[in-house]
Amino acid sequence: MNDTPLISVMIPVFNRADLLEDALQSVMCQYDEKLMEVWVVDDCSTTDNPEEIVNRYPPQSIKFYRQSQNVGQVRNLNKCIELANGTLIHILHCDDMVLPGFYQAIMGGYSGHPEAGAFFTRHHTINHDGSLLCVSEPLQEQSGYIPNWFVKIATAQLVQTPSIVVKKEVYGKLGGFNQMLTWTEDWEMWVRISKIYPVYYINQVLAAYREANNSNSANSFITGRFIGDLKKVIDENFRHHQSDAIKQQSTEIYSGYIIDVITKMVKDRKINRKSVLKLLATYRQNKFSYRLLLVFLYRTLIQSVKDILPGNRNSLI
Repeated sequence: MNDTPLISVMIPVFNRADLLEDALQSVMCQYDEKLMEVWVVDDCSTTDNPEEIVNRYPPQSIKFYRQSQNVGQVRNLNKCIELANGTLIHILHCDDMVLPGFYQAIMGGYSGHPEAGAFFTRHHTINHDGSLLCVSEPLQEQSGYIPNWFVKIATAQLVQTPSIVVKKEVYGKLGGFNQMLTWTEDWEMWVRISKIYPVYYINQVLAAYREANNSNSANSFITGRFIGDLKKVIDENFRHHQSDAIKQQSTEIYSGYIIDVITKMVKDRKINRKSVLKLLATYRQNKFSYRLLLVFLYRTLIQSVKDILPGNRNSLI
């Protein structure tokens, strides 16, 4: 393995050995030992052993690091940055994947635009079993720099982590991921990067973001942690852009997003009545849109009142 690679592929993992194999296969089928290094960084998994998956590959083709104790997702991401030796760093969560041609496209972007601080592609969203849910919309017709990109990314999260590669020197200058955040740390990082560096867009679908069962994202939805984290990241992003208009627009966008998430969980019967009320209380405590809260109450609680009345055998579980 090259000691000074062009690309470091850093795969953080915690108790997801079942999906780690998919992530590794998607990388290793594009692996070039002269240009790449691959790491699996285990946050002290407790229910399985990711190192067993790594050991299925040729010796030393994949480096393995295990935290001595569980440090949490964000600190484990920052450990990935610390361990990486490459000029470019690709953080690929263990439940995500890259599609054929991803690294070739990234290297082409870097070769043609070395001034950029980061490079990203479009992505698929897939479910736990790998079935396609949706495809990200093109942000413009041609690959290149997106006009007014900083304002766009500061307003809404438009980049999923498996689709972006960042220069190590950029992480070095800006510091690691924000440990105040537990689910939206990636968005805040892309805002920080875009404030200072040009970011190159590749208009190809070359990565896959997985909505995995029992993932950090899924758990944050059930517990309501995602609501507070969205409030925190909007506030953190404001420190970077200092625009009341952008902050207001972000708040409106994610007010609707939160309501849609709660509505879907109610529809899929993933939360009970008590949890619905807790999520709505958290929504209001974080000062998201009252108007959209009323929409939710009408659309879900009133129109589906027979499903949530006490004693109904079909009540939410």
